[in-house]
Amino acid sequence: MANNEPTISYPAIRSFLRCEKLYYHVFVSGDELIEKSDALNISSYVDSVLSEKKVDITGEENTVWLQKARAIIDAMATLEIINNIVNSQFKSQKEFTIQRDGSPQIHGFIDFHHISNRFFLKLKVTKKIEDYKQDKFKFKLEDQCGIYFLSNPMYEFCVILPIKIPELEYNENKETIQQYYNRCLTDITNRPRHYFVNYNYETKKFGIKLYRQEIGENELMKLCKWAAQNIQQCAKENYWPMRKGSCFSPIKCDFYEACSIGISEDRYKKREKK
Repeated sequence: MANNEPTISYPAIRSFLRCEKLYYHVFVSGDELIEKSDALNISSYVDSVLSEKKVDITGEENTVWLQKARAIIDAMATLEIINNIVNSQFKSQKEFTIQRDGSPQIHGFIDFHHISNRFFLKLKVTKKIEDYKQDKFKFKLEDQCGIYFLSNPMYEFCVILPIKIPELEYNENKETIQQYYNRCLTDITNRPRHYFVNYNYETKKFGIKLYRQEIGENELMKLCKWAAQNIQQCAKENYWPMRKGSCFSPIKCDFYEACSIGISEDRYKKREKK
């Protein structure tokens, strides 16, 4: 690896490919939104609980997003899904670093690594569950899962676990926040296949398999190397161009205001170092 060449992760590559300025804010300057979206909060909560990590929900107890997140977790327990994820056969948040000759260092975490060394699980909590019921989902996840395959030559396949975020609206004039939680939980447990792709009533499992041979490993390594070289060039020139065509595609970028009018302390903060 060349001197000062950045360590690459999938989120870094994804951000850089979308917009160099976005990469700068997230991975160089360390900026982040003070108020995160409900979808991101829900995804983080579900991931943390399943990974058995501590979750700080101080001040969030009566928020709508937390009721949805809790309903997902409790439904997984009721439907006996959780036992197939949180058990002694899986190691959560398995850290890895890859270094191949002539290529940048690649770093990341695998959601759930199976101790057989044959496969892993990738959690996806999303509003757009329909995307994972079509063939195009593999195209969207090929690079992300591909990097995980690169981390372990023994992996034969992975199982993508798409979970739909409840769309039920909270009506504060007609129900308490507890009643809203109960309504979300009931809807999920009554319609498990609506929320957990390919849920099997007998095995209590769900998800979609993606096999190693479906991944273009050589092409992926070239992409990682190209991204690292261009990140290095941007850093050398201290120039991170803003790709205006990406500001609202597919959705509005979290850093549109930061790039357009500058960092506002009431909207952004520096990310805490772990």
